[in-house]
Amino acid sequence: MLTKEGIFAKVYIPFADDRDLNWDWPPAQLKAAVRMWTAGVGIYAMANSLQRDPDEVTLLLMSLRRQDIINNRPSGWQGGR
Repeated sequence: MLTKEGIFAKVYIPFADDRDLNWDWPPAQLKAAVRMWTAGVGIYAMANSLQRDPDEVTLLLMSLRRQDIINNRPSGWQGGR
């Protein structure tokens, strides 16, 4: 376990030791997440609907955006239209 003091002692890789995050996204959940993002659904509502941790949804959306699969939206992460 990394301590606050030890975080600056070496190269830091975010989430490397996080066993609580589920990194797997089945195709049906992935498609649903993209549809919800496009429809303006906020991250917490998406997480609730997908039964996923909001952090997992956030990381997925960041990855999809970096790959140009989804676009930025005027309502941002919070959703709405």
